[in-house]
This record gives sequence, structure tokens and C-alpha cells, in this order.
Amino acid sequence: MSLNLPNSFKLRMAKTLPEHHYKQLMDSYDKPAYRAFRFFDSKIDPAFGRSLLTFETIESALNPKSLLFDEKIKIGRHPFYHGGALYPQEPSAALVVDVADIQPNQTVIDVCSAPGGKSLQLLHLLQGKGYCVSNEIDRKRVKILMSNLERMGDDNSIVTSMSTQQLSQLWPHHFDRVIVDAPCSGEGTYRKDISAQQYDKDENVFVCSLRQKDILHHASKLVKQGGYLIYSTCTFNQTENEDVVEEFLSTHTDFTIEPVHLSVGQPGFGKYSESVRRIYPFDGGEGQFVAKLKYLGVEANSFTYLRQKPLNHKQKQMLTEVFTQVDHRFYQLSDRIYFSSQPTLAVTSALKKDILVGWDKGNYLLMEHECSKNRHLKHLFKNKIELNLDQANQYLQGEVLNIQYVFGWGIVLYHSVSLGLIKGDGSVCKNKYPKGLRNLGVES
Repeated sequence: MSLNLPNSFKLRMAKTLPEHHYKQLMDSYDKPAYRAFRFFDSKIDPAFGRSLLTFETIESALNPKSLLFDEKIKIGRHPFYHGGALYPQEPSAALVVDVADIQPNQTVIDVCSAPGGKSLQLLHLLQGKGYCVSNEIDRKRVKILMSNLERMGDDNSIVTSMSTQQLSQLWPHHFDRVIVDAPCSGEGTYRKDISAQQYDKDENVFVCSLRQKDILHHASKLVKQGGYLIYSTCTFNQTENEDVVEEFLSTHTDFTIEPVHLSVGQPGFGKYSESVRRIYPFDGGEGQFVAKLKYLGVEANSFTYLRQKPLNHKQKQMLTEVFTQVDHRFYQLSDRIYFSSQPTLAVTSALKKDILVGWDKGNYLLMEHECSKNRHLKHLFKNKIELNLDQANQYLQGEVLNIQYVFGWGIVLYHSVSLGLIKGDGSVCKNKYPKGLRNLGVES
């Protein structure tokens, strides 16, 4: 083994796994971690997007939608990443949402959401219809989550930062799907994050299991009649996986377990071994456990919505200079102008909901970056400038674009994927890409 794995981990795995799987697992630590991404076809056709890449990709054995790439590639600098057309996500982690059977118009919540990969998948599958609440209790991680969601630009995305107990009190039995990718001991991250090994202790596994049981208990109160609770971790031990599920089902008789229909991976252990699914490095992913639980109760509640304040005449005039159509989907809140293609949920504690179009500064409109990524607004911009790859890279580095005959606000695109805002004065286009998101320096 190239990694110096903790003895506690090796002993725990030797007790948990069949001998042949234990050997396969230990052998996998001689190999590099899997790095992959998925295209979102709401932004670009995946086959077309792949054909434009200048580096090699290989389809994952777990799901051909996950494309493996070399660790030397800086995927976070690519225009498609900045445009929200792709997101790097480890292949086995991406399978969790595949299990949930997401359909448009559903209401879903990702309880432990940061950094946001699963929420991005959920939003993609909802196709702009229904609602996705992305919750993260850690305020530091919320910033990462919101940045990732901003690139997708969906106006049915809501971000909260609450405990699962608070969520269950706010929205009892409101959701069709509840995703609990629970905080865990992270045994499935050891190949990509060596530092995680320093926390490998049996006591930590026990403490994690207690936290997971508490989260799962409160999260179960969010599920409405006929809905599903998806429980997952990125760890291998039985204590945090099958044991948590077994105890939950023994104390929550209004839930039943349903088979996880994945053709990849391995069965689990214990009473529900054939219903759950485990993914190991030798299967093609870093590590994942997933179980699917159905709510048999009859409780189902509906959301309440805000009454939106229409734009005033001056605001309509300012927006008409930018967009081809200004209708009821635009509304005002104090000096801010928002867009929503659906009714706005009444959530006063939300950190993000709907799309912030910009600020009414009295005699001018100050546009906000996230509006450039929305699937509806993208088509309404009067000024849409298609860039080649060199120009796209220049834009993402913050350079001024020497494009003439553009007046006022607009967006720039790379193969129809919107990258961000510009403002033209007729001779050049000022770069309005946020400084904190820019590609600094030149990639070697």
C-alpha cells in the first residue's frame, strides 16, 4: 500500500468486510483517487460539451455520465465550469441522487448540502420546476454552497442554514424527497484527502453514529406521504451505515426500506443487506453507502407563498433597456429587483431564494452576477455576445473585451453557456465578472 493507513481503520475493515473484499480494498490504496465531473444538459448537450474539451475523459464504470479526468487538469478554470455546465463530483457520490428518482415539480431538500454537488444534481433533474432547498448548518461551508449554486442560476433554489430539528419544525411533512448525506468519519475519502486519516478512531465512529441518528430522526419529519428519505455516507464501517438504518427503522415504524436499484457496487450487511448498496474503490468510486426509506404515514402539508410586490414604472423602464420582456416574474423588495418563474416560498430565514437581478440605485440599475446564469433570463437579454475560447479565457481573467457596438448591460457566452455580465459603451465591453471568481494568472 502506498498510503500509510491507520491500524484502527485496517482492523475495522478486516472485521467488517469479507476477506476478498478486504484485500481488494487494501490494494486500491496503491492507486490514485478517482476524479470526475458531470455535464448538466440544461446548460449544454453532454456529448457536444465533451467533444469541445482539450483533454481526455473516460466514462466511469459506475455511470457513463460521470467522466473521469486526470488530476493535473485544472477543471475549475474551464469556461464550462464557470458557466455551471459541469461540476466536478466523485463518481460514487453522484449515485446518491440517482437513487432518489427525482421528477420535475417535486419539492426536495438536501439536508447536509455543502459543498453542493448533490443539490446541483437535484436542481438539474427538477428542470426548473418544483423547489430544491439546500441546507447547511455550518455557516463557513454555506459560502461555498451558495457560490456553487450561483453558477447553476436556478430560481427554484432556496438556501438555509438550520439544524434538522429547526427544519422539521418549519416544514413538517412538506417534501417529496429528503436527502441526508450525513456527516461521517469519512473512510471513503482517504485516497483523496490523506489528512482525513488523522481522525480515524473507533470513538469518532461512535460519535458520528450518534449524530447521524439524531439527524435522520429529525429529517424523517420532513418527508410527506409517499415520499422518500435517502440516507448516505462516504464511509465503510457498519456502525455508521447499516446499524444506523436498522435502529431508525426499529423506532420509526411509519417508514419501510426499499431496494436501492443500482447495478454497481456491493450489498450491505445485517438485516437489510440486500436492500442497501455499498460502493468501494474497487467498484469504481471512492466510497459510498446508500439506503432508500419510504414514508408510509398520511401526513402531507403544503407550502405557503409570498405575495410579490410589482415593479414600479421606473423599474420597468430600466429593465426594458436590458431585457426583451419584463413581466410579472420580476418583482421588487426594497431597493432590490428579483426574478422568479414560480411563486416565492414564504421563508424569512432563507439565505437565498429567487434570482437577484440587481439594485435600483435611483437613476440607474446595478446588475447582479447571478442573473446572468438563469435559464429564463439568459434568453431575455438583448445583448448576448458569443465568445471563442481565447476570448472566454480573457473574460474569466477579468480582461476588458474589445467588442464594439454594444450599449448597456449584456451577457457573454461560450458555446451558448452564459459566463457572466458585461457592460458596453459602444467601443469596448467592461468586464463585470466578480473579482473573487476570476481565473488569476495563466495556466501552465
